[in-house]
Order: sequence, then C-alpha cells, then structure tokens
Amino acid sequence: KLSTLWRVPVIAAAIGGLAVSLLHIELWQPLWIGVKMLGDVSIPLLLFSLGVRLTDSQLGDWKISLIGAITAPATGLLMAIAAMALLGLEGRDAAMLLLFGVLPPAVLNYVFAEKYNQEPARVASLVMVGNSFSLLTIPLFIMMGAAIGKSRAGADLYNSLNRWLYKVPGGLGLANTLACSVFAAMCG
Repeated sequence: KLSTLWRVPVIAAAIGGLAVSLLHIELWQPLWIGVKMLGDVSIPLLLFSLGVRLTDSQLGDWKISLIGAITAPATGLLMAIAAMALLGLEGRDAAMLLLFGVLPPAVLNYVFAEKYNQEPARVASLVMVGNSFSLLTIPLFIMMGAAIGKSRAGADLYNSLNRWLYKVPGGLGLANTLACSVFAAMCG
C-alpha cells in the first residue's frame, strides 16, 4: 500500500538523506562516521548474500539474465534521454543522467527481491550477469587499442593531423591532443 510506504526503512532513509542534503544540515561528526562505517560494511555484505543466492541459481535463470543484461542498459539509456528532454538538462547534469541510466542492475535489487519474495534467485542471476556483462567491455577496449597499435591507423591519423595543423601555433600539441582524443573515443 502507498499509505504504508513511508514505514519501509529504505524509503525513510532516502527521505531523511534528502532532507539533510536539501536543508544543508551539518551532521554531528561521530554520527557521520558511524553512518559511513555502516554504509562501507553493507556493500560487502550485499555481495556476500548475492553470492550465497547464486549457489541456488539454475541454467534457466542465466538465459533470462542475459536478456536483462542487454535490455536494462538500453532501456535505461532511452529513459535517460527522455528525462533529459523533459527536464531540459544539459552539460554535466545530462552526462550524469546518461551514465546512471546505462549502469547494470544494482545489488540492492536483489535485497528487495529477497525481502519481498519476488523470485530472488532470478534477480540474483540478473544482477550478477548484468554486472559481469559490463566487465566484458574491458578486454574489447584493450583489443581495439592493440589493433590500432599494430596497424598503421594510429600513425596515419597522427601524421595527417600533424600535416593539417603544422602552420598553426602549437600545431604539434594540437595534433597530439586531437589524435589522443580520437584514440580515446575509439578505445574507451
């Protein structure tokens, strides 16, 4: 029920955190340290409970998890773009919303699924595959960088930029910066 929603500890904590932030309330230092310590220890505990649940996961859960690992960031991206248009966000705010929109499913989703008995084994495998799927990009970026390094593409790009900008004061630095920017865009 929506009328009892405020009794859920996570909702109460979120409302309290927003109130402290928006009202610029300075927390008592020992209280802040205690809250931070609890927050720091909760992440390993969440991961531990997720790992325990994954021992019961079945192969059927992994198939739906793979679909979720692909669709969650895609739908998050679409929702972030829609929210940017509705809210008129630009610059850093728009970039942050896009970044958070494409993040993989959070471990906290599993905790809610476990608490409310909403297929926790399936949610656990979805969270695990979604987070593992995001790590797949690292070797792909390394492979792209190695391919650029082995081919003449890097040298050709740098030489063409250098020839284009050699008459501009600081042209060598500009060519270097632009080449690095293009490489960063291609390799992540």
